[in-house]
Amino acid sequence: MTMKTFWLDKEKAHLRYIDTNLGDSALVFIHGLGSSSIADFTDILIDSRFDFNRCILIDLLGHGFSDKPQDFSNNLYDHASVIERLLDFLKIK
Repeated sequence: MTMKTFWLDKEKAHLRYIDTNLGDSALVFIHGLGSSSIADFTDILIDSRFDFNRCILIDLLGHGFSDKPQDFSNNLYDHASVIERLLDFLKIK
């Protein structure tokens, strides 16, 4: 799996994520404060229990491998908006 980048025009920042592109149903993994999905959930990528799911590991803006824009408010609603745009881009409902 390779890390992917999603450009956010409004925030002028790159959101980093991994998408296994396996299976029909998607599981989205979002880390807690001070963490990184890409670093903390890598066991999922080799765990056979997830072989039939499309797993998306997202590093929120300001965390992990994603950009850390100074103007980003870092509130829950803005993070949710960013995730919503990524899932729309990936065509995940």
